[in-house]
Amino acid sequence: MKISLNLDSNLKYYIYSTLDLKRDCASLPNEIPEHPVEPKEAYINRLKSNLTEILFKNPNVPESTYQTFIQQFMIDRTQVQFCERNGETGGRYTLSDFLFKRYADLDSFTDHAFSFSQFSDYQTDVTFTVLGTWKNGIILKDTYRFRVEEARERNGDQGWMDWWSTWVFVECSVNLTPKTDPEYLKKVFMQQVCFSIPPMIQFGPSVQSRTTFLSHFMKGEEQGFHAQICEQNYKPIYDFSQFEKWLASWVTEYDGSKLAEARIDSFENFLFTCVVDVMKNYGDHDKEWKKREFTMKAYFEVDRWLVKEAKIGCDHF
Repeated sequence: MKISLNLDSNLKYYIYSTLDLKRDCASLPNEIPEHPVEPKEAYINRLKSNLTEILFKNPNVPESTYQTFIQQFMIDRTQVQFCERNGETGGRYTLSDFLFKRYADLDSFTDHAFSFSQFSDYQTDVTFTVLGTWKNGIILKDTYRFRVEEARERNGDQGWMDWWSTWVFVECSVNLTPKTDPEYLKKVFMQQVCFSIPPMIQFGPSVQSRTTFLSHFMKGEEQGFHAQICEQNYKPIYDFSQFEKWLASWVTEYDGSKLAEARIDSFENFLFTCVVDVMKNYGDHDKEWKKREFTMKAYFEVDRWLVKEAKIGCDHF
């Protein structure tokens, strides 16, 4: 390449007067193209391939992979709008941060769908929907909408005209987690409580034998626990430690136990009864079996059911 320079005495700097290229530059265009060289369909196919084969195929995608995707398909002025954040918008890297955090605890992707439609004379909306199952059992359907149009890589008149996603809309998720019958959950809790009574006698009188049963109770004074017990003339006990002391003493009176019945007396108020068979062994094949009823009322607190009220009857045949 040959360059000629002339000194401008007024401006005090050199001016290029001749630029002579000695090699073949036929591959260079005379001017920057006004429209993308790549067909729009090629961009959409690349977008689909990255979404289905890289980002949303397996869990535990590195954050750097999300960032690379952002750089390949979006420009600096791309805006991302989040439905779950009340329509809040952010720059393109807010999407990579969102994706990395959202799928950090994902167990697996189960299905996806891809489509596109014309949004305007110069814009195409590409919609990608994916189903994911999280480690806690939650199943969500997430939808991402990419608005594709001609744009320059840099602001102003610099850079190549190409296809880019100038907007990304993160739609609100749809929760597809199967809803569990609330009455079924109450039955499960009742069974957990009732089946934990006989082991207190079978494997007692150790503290460990009572741990499971007591784990189903409200223990804090501010929670309003109270119990009524036959041996104490059904006088209310509000101190949970007093209830624990009685229970520790009660289990030593028997030599065997089994659950006879577990029934829900009221689903609305969640009142249930555990009927327990208790046995005293007097020796020489002399065993006496009686029944005792534990009637309890449970309340839902924070994220689980807990027994707040208990009435324990006398032994009877």
